[in-house]
Amino acid sequence: MLTLYNNIAIIKVYRISKLKFIKEVIKINNNIILNENIILSENINLNATAKDWVEAMRLSGQLLVNSNYITEGYIDLTIKTVEEYGPYIVIIPGLALSHSRPDVTVLKTGISLLSLSKPVHFNCENDPVDIVITLAAVNDTDHLGLLSKLSDYLSEEKNMDFIRNCTDPEALSRELNKSHIE
Repeated sequence: MLTLYNNIAIIKVYRISKLKFIKEVIKINNNIILNENIILSENINLNATAKDWVEAMRLSGQLLVNSNYITEGYIDLTIKTVEEYGPYIVIIPGLALSHSRPDVTVLKTGISLLSLSKPVHFNCENDPVDIVITLAAVNDTDHLGLLSKLSDYLSEEKNMDFIRNCTDPEALSRELNKSHIE
């Protein structure tokens, strides 16, 4: 009888240990996701000049090329997407979210941000655009957490004003990443 109780006790300890292990793995994975930066300062260009929406998208994408997130081919894909489907990427007044499907031209998931000293026109209701964000994703899911946090941040007018008035990429990166972990 004692052996039966010992075995039951061992099984209970095993189940509790297994549950604690699973909870710890989930906690570690969530911390990795939560500690991931939305955007690095090297992927931010403030008060840039572009003659039109195509050049603005190229400038925003080039930030990700320079930091080895994408190849030049991805920029071409984002422009082709707008040419084929229209300016649906201008998601709110003044802001375009340049992106395309995951592709071999994406080396790692990342986001860049370009603010323009003079807005450009995409010929849509949310014109003119003075902020172009380029999103590159290696698959259909890796970017969703980052995009969700970025969307939350951009939904507040005071944050859009902060981006428009900011002159320091490092300060903007800190602000975006701070909002990401709160």
